[in-house]
Amino acid sequence: MWRTICFIFAFFPVSTFALMTELGGSIGYDREIYGTSRENTIRTRTYTGSVAFYFLKYTAIELNYSNSTKMIEEHTIYSINDAANNVSVVGNNSTLKTEIFGIGIRQALSSKEALIRPLVSLGYAKQFVESSGDTIYRLDLTGEEIRVFIPKEKRRFDSIFGTFRLQVRLTAALRFTASVSTYFKADDFNRAQDNLKYLLGFSWIF
Repeated sequence: MWRTICFIFAFFPVSTFALMTELGGSIGYDREIYGTSRENTIRTRTYTGSVAFYFLKYTAIELNYSNSTKMIEEHTIYSINDAANNVSVVGNNSTLKTEIFGIGIRQALSSKEALIRPLVSLGYAKQFVESSGDTIYRLDLTGEEIRVFIPKEKRRFDSIFGTFRLQVRLTAALRFTASVSTYFKADDFNRAQDNLKYLLGFSWIF
């Protein structure tokens, strides 16, 4: 699919139909600490990029890319009943890597000359997800620790993306952007609010 999209835009130069082009990039970072002794952490890093080709004054075709990594480190200790050994779990680590490629429609709600410019986007996305992790066990009688790795699992599925952006004009071409995006499986609209990403970045119009 993406080879086809690239071919279309290579065969028909953007300048032949785009009234305006907008490039954007954003970044987000979240850190959550939890547990009775604040021993567990969740860290998420997200990078996004997009390009929009305006074929009308307020309406554009949008191509976007998102790369995020979510790392969970748990150090809560709990025991496992075992007849032969006293075994405890002393650590759980997991990593979830997600790449998303999207294409859709971007609609501006005011002109590019406005000081504050809201925009909404909606379209199709393909998600590629890779998960991995490990669990650390401790033999309480000897103190020996054993790390068991969870095999990597790769999945991909069709999704819907939606984005709301709020741009603040800095110069004629440069804008500061705050956005919130959601990605959810195409057959499960009820999950739209379960995967929100809040990002900050910049965009350039030319």
